[in-house]
Amino acid sequence: MITWTGPELDSLGRARVVRMAGRRSDGWLHTLVQVWHVVVDGGLYVRSASGAEDLWYRGASAHADGAIRWDGLVREVTYTLDVDHSAQISAAYEAKYGTGPEAPTAPGRCDTVRIQPR
Repeated sequence: MITWTGPELDSLGRARVVRMAGRRSDGWLHTLVQVWHVVVDGGLYVRSASGAEDLWYRGASAHADGAIRWDGLVREVTYTLDVDHSAQISAAYEAKYGTGPEAPTAPGRCDTVRIQPR
């Protein structure tokens, strides 16, 4: 299994947002969308504050691979739905983005995706 490098995790941790896209059935990438993200225990996680209705979330659910971009870097990735809405991920979101109405931390409002490099 390919993992994030230490410098990548450091860079991802400092980045305010990442841009991500799922792969369409014809092999092309969807348009990159900006999402909030957190790094927890060596993993990169994104959450949908709007739940399963967000287009990016539906794309990541339908096709497990895609790409992300941050700080001028691009990586091919695999998206894995993560049903464990861990307290660590919520705490990391709160620490990074606060607890406003758009913060993807409230149980039941969030769907978590783990992003792994390919």
